[in-house]
Amino acid sequence: MTISEQSRHAMFLRLESVLGEEVATTLMEHLPPVGWADVATRRDLDHQTALLSTELRSELRGEMAELRSELRGEMHELGTSLRTEMGQLSERMFDRMSAQTRTLVFTVLASSASVAAATMSASRLG
Repeated sequence: MTISEQSRHAMFLRLESVLGEEVATTLMEHLPPVGWADVATRRDLDHQTALLSTELRSELRGEMAELRSELRGEMHELGTSLRTEMGQLSERMFDRMSAQTRTLVFTVLASSASVAAATMSASRLG
């Protein structure tokens, strides 16, 4: 049987005539505004909470796995980029050190040649 507003009002009028207005109003306020089949019980709420908790855990695990995968990809990209940059830096440093070494060697050779020439000139004069 579906409870309609009309049947609820008829019940209130009958209760009012038997019990009085105040008691009838109090009693009607304790009844649900819909049928008892539509009222959730604590067991219904506990079951729904368990379902939601399971769904949320599953969803959270999926999102965490996705984030973990993204993070690993980004870390791999950063590692590759870092290795490339370090290799380029190493090459530049090697090139600069080679240039400086060449300059130093030629400077030492030129200085030695100058000293040798000056020594030979001094020995001829003296």
